[in-house]
Amino acid sequence: TNPSGPDTFGRPVGLLVLKDGSLLFSEDGNNRLYRVQYKKRR
Repeated sequence: TNPSGPDTFGRPVGLLVLKDGSLLFSEDGNNRLYRVQYKKRR
C-alpha cells in the first residue's frame, strides 16, 4: 500500500446497467466512476 494514498480501496457502492449492456459503478473510497463493457467476437 501507499502510505500517502487513500485508506480505502475498492468499495463499490452503486451499480447501473446501461442500454448498451455496459456496467457503470461508483467507488466512493477514491471518488471514481467506472464503466465496464465488452466487445463481441466476430
